[in-house]
Amino acid sequence: MKSTWNWNVLLCFFAVLAITAQISAQGKVTTANPAPSSHFISFDAPGSTGTIPASINDADAITGFYMDRRGTHRSFVRAADGTFTTFAAPASINTFAQGINRAGVVVGWYSTDSVEAQGFLRAPSGAFSTVDVPGAFTTFATFINASGELGGTSTTNFGQELFAFFRTPDGTYTTFSVIVGSDAGGAGINASGTIVGSYIDVDGTTHGFVRTTNTLEMFAVDGAERTMPAGINDAGEVTGRFDDSTGSHGFLRTAGGTITTFDPPGAIFAQPTAINAWGVIAGIYQDSGFAFRAFLRKPKGSFVTIGAAGAFSMTPTSINSKQSITGYYSDASNLLHGFLLTQ
Repeated sequence: MKSTWNWNVLLCFFAVLAITAQISAQGKVTTANPAPSSHFISFDAPGSTGTIPASINDADAITGFYMDRRGTHRSFVRAADGTFTTFAAPASINTFAQGINRAGVVVGWYSTDSVEAQGFLRAPSGAFSTVDVPGAFTTFATFINASGELGGTSTTNFGQELFAFFRTPDGTYTTFSVIVGSDAGGAGINASGTIVGSYIDVDGTTHGFVRTTNTLEMFAVDGAERTMPAGINDAGEVTGRFDDSTGSHGFLRTAGGTITTFDPPGAIFAQPTAINAWGVIAGIYQDSGFAFRAFLRKPKGSFVTIGAAGAFSMTPTSINSKQSITGYYSDASNLLHGFLLTQ
């Protein structure tokens, strides 16, 4: 039986659950002031008891998912003017929107009575189409670029074997692992169709990969036990987290393969979650007082801690080219809300 692997199957969804669990376990949270010259907006999908934004495009349209009062997960698109459209895939029990491109096309996955996970595309008109990797047991569609190229993670053998997948706009699928016998999952895509993700080799070590149309390159941070990319920008820069004997840290990998490791000042744990076109990285860290905070790392390496009054455990999930950031936070009653932080 293969080892269980959560990190790249649903980058946003499982990261949300894992981070929230860590915060709850530590029991100490904090707030911070918004970044200079920024504007903080809190929001909730209509009827939500917990809102999780997953992706923001360059028009400041946001998609994500929420739990309604019946305990069912539905999805939403929030327009830049604050207008909400909520939706669920046809015949679904739960629907998890994961990504939105410049045209407003949404990608994600849903479950039904008979299917654990089935991918979908939702057009701006509201029309749905299925994303179904041929021969797969489950399909988790999690990212899409401006051209409509998309991908994510699929499973076979009743969910025991994981493969990254790529789908062209004409519906052609490619699934791949990195080495024979390894599990692989996609984490992000850029405008040229380059995909990043992670794979677990036969000895249980997690490494990163970068896949272009013609190449598949493996990489790892020196000395790391796990290297887990979170996203890639159009310049080919990759960010993510690595774990070593001292803890969890952030990294930035250039298109040429040079890796820079980093930690926000005072951090004992760091997890980058997104990178934009200019190389600005968003993420979370835990300080020496065990408080969780959100950060921005600028291209020259400086850091800004971000937050807002009353917003605890703020977690960015996506950042666009205008440096607008979306994500979620918990309030004093431990309810989750979405946020938009604009510059």
